[in-house]
This record gives sequence, structure tokens and C-alpha cells, in this order.
Amino acid sequence: MTNETQGKPCCRKKIQCDCLDAAQQFFRTADHLNLATEMYPKIALLAFSCELFIKAILLCTIEMKDARGHDLKSLFEMLPDETKVMFLSKWSSKYEKNLKEVLNENSRVFEQWRYAYEEEKIPAEVTDLENLAIFLKKNAESTTMLCLY
Repeated sequence: MTNETQGKPCCRKKIQCDCLDAAQQFFRTADHLNLATEMYPKIALLAFSCELFIKAILLCTIEMKDARGHDLKSLFEMLPDETKVMFLSKWSSKYEKNLKEVLNENSRVFEQWRYAYEEEKIPAEVTDLENLAIFLKKNAESTTMLCLY
């Protein structure tokens, strides 16, 4: 397979598929958990799925060598401008709260909730996080499928 825009062999297909598959697995697992009785893993898994969905999109749109870490806002900012504009528009047509605000509020949720037992109180907007995960899942699946073929 070659990357037609650059004429170079495209070796990203497997990692794109693996990243998307991992994100989908974390999302499905989170979806089966009950927030009332399994809050810590549900929130951590939703946040991690968001991270991996963004990374799957990044694999389709840029070289991902610098896309490290768990900060959702920083990862989102690495997306090409046209992708960010498209996502902001799609989000605002469906949700009242601004996407950048949701990303900012949930930027470090994965890191925070993995070790939540160490903290007295950690904020989490679970509905926003669930909406973000669903939104990123849909967009990662469509974006990734387009760039694989």
C-alpha cells in the first residue's frame, strides 16, 4: 500500500486498525459498566477510549510520532485545522456545551481517575465524557475507514 499523496509506502494501516480496535474495546467495556457501582473503571475506560479514538484519527491525518500522553485537549490540538473545524461544527450541531470546553474539562480524566482513590474529590462530567466518547468513536470509525483503503 502506498500513501498516494507522498508516494511513500504506507505502513500505518496495521497500527491504525490496532488503535481503533483497542479504543472500541475500551469503549464497549466501559459501556457495560454501571456508573453507580463501577464508577472508577467506567470513567477511566471512557477517557482512555477517547484518547485512543483521537490517536486513531491522528494516524490517518498526520505522522503520529509526537502524539504521546493522555491529555485529550493536547491530542485534539494536534489534529489538522480542517479536521478540528469539522469536529467543532458537528459537535455544536448536536450538543449545547462547546467541544473545546468538554475537552478542557476532561483533558486529564484518564490520569486522574486511574488514581482517584488517592484524591479526596475529582471532578468528572460523566455525561459529557460519554457524549465525547460516542462522538469520537463515530468520527474515528468513519475517518479511519476512509484512510485505510
